[in-house]
Amino acid sequence: KKYMSKTYLFFIILFFLSSCKIFKNAQHLSTNQKYFNTSLKEHQPKWISLKGKISIKNQVQNIDLNIQIKAKKDSIIFFSIKAPLGIELLRGKILTDSVFIIDRAKKTYLHKKLNHIYSYTNQDLNFQQLYAILSGSAYFDNTSKKCTKNETKYICTVGDFIYEIDCSTFKILTLTSKRNNENFLECKFLTYSKQEKYCFPSSMNIKIGTPKSLEFFLEYNNIVLDRKQQIRFNKPKNYATVK
Repeated sequence: KKYMSKTYLFFIILFFLSSCKIFKNAQHLSTNQKYFNTSLKEHQPKWISLKGKISIKNQVQNIDLNIQIKAKKDSIIFFSIKAPLGIELLRGKILTDSVFIIDRAKKTYLHKKLNHIYSYTNQDLNFQQLYAILSGSAYFDNTSKKCTKNETKYICTVGDFIYEIDCSTFKILTLTSKRNNENFLECKFLTYSKQEKYCFPSSMNIKIGTPKSLEFFLEYNNIVLDRKQQIRFNKPKNYATVK
């Protein structure tokens, strides 16, 4: 079976990061300021472990793969992508300042600065932003913010992102990047699963606007939070280094 190109595989690195959970301690939002001043870090799990399936669709094919994610706050995001029979295709880790990718199919090894992901996301994301998305927290920091409300949801513009947030539960419904029509990222969170004090999405749909449009359906079948994880990542011998 012919597998996807390295470009399609690398896209998965970022799109599994589109998880979100319920916002707590933001009770009655009479003003936008109170919502944005809510401390988000206290709502992020220290450890995250996810297993699931991802379906990838482009203009010519559909591909079903398995994905595993392990992450530690302020430290590392690890991922492994496997074919349905369990053969690993891609393994990687994202640190606070760099990204590492092992491509099993091409026997290559990549080590770049974190801003390397910009070419795939059209967004200049730092590690804290990536972990915030993975853990289900919007990343507000000191960026310019604007939030409006209709009958059912808040529409919040934060830097290059637009969040649609349910007024009653504060679950994020969609996350969209404010780029031009040709380069965009749209995440729709379809279903949620209660995990102890967190509410994690158990399925989502992701669309990417690129020269070759991509669409992803991601479903987690195992979610473990706040439990220490073992993470192994070693550069294989005889793999060519990507310049």
